[in-house]
Amino acid sequence: MNIKHRIPFLLSLLVFLAFFSACETQTAPPDNSEPEESAGFSISSARLDAVAADEAFGLRMEYPVLHAPEHPAMERAINDAIHALALSYYQEDELEDSSLETSYECNILHDRFLSVALYSESYHRGDAHPTLYTDTLLYDLSSGEQLSIESIVETPANLPALILDGTFQPDASFLEGGNVLDMDLLAALLDSQTVGAQFYLSPTGLALIVEVPRALGDWFRFSADYSDIPAELTPAFQAFLDEQSA
Repeated sequence: MNIKHRIPFLLSLLVFLAFFSACETQTAPPDNSEPEESAGFSISSARLDAVAADEAFGLRMEYPVLHAPEHPAMERAINDAIHALALSYYQEDELEDSSLETSYECNILHDRFLSVALYSESYHRGDAHPTLYTDTLLYDLSSGEQLSIESIVETPANLPALILDGTFQPDASFLEGGNVLDMDLLAALLDSQTVGAQFYLSPTGLALIVEVPRALGDWFRFSADYSDIPAELTPAFQAFLDEQSA
């Protein structure tokens, strides 16, 4: 490619990079549906959009931003982790031939735990259908420490059995669609992975995200109220819940 032909390409690239940089720092006002500010913590939404030239592909992303003015170092570290996870499926050099859309769920549980779930949908030109991803993070806001399922569930190895016996139920949206789970297939899937690697703390219960083959939708979500699984929770987490309800 000679220099004359490169000029339009370079100009387009510079325009895109300027637009991408501007979008990356754009933070939307707090959504009223987000947790209200308490104990010095609050959440707002950030958007990141970058559309390809033909507008058929591009990046459309929304992710949470933690505000903790009394703990700036923790705020920065957590937001950096969320931002990196949100962008983990994005390939800048594939912008013209792929799209990525990301939404999220976020909850601050009793001013102590920050739970985040990112839902991403990736599509590449020529694919029969998009690929769906779910990624989760849990932080203890009293220390800034990232936590695993072992901080919530005493014996994570019990989780597959709790799904199979119906203690954890599939999301209502799955059941409302008239879907029926093949329990034999589900048992085989649960046996092949670490259940609890992806999880989310809602205000009322624990949700487990289970990976499934792409043809089945990439993942299922199963939930149980905290009150239904007290024997499965760690003593520390159960004591925390008891303290909040006292």
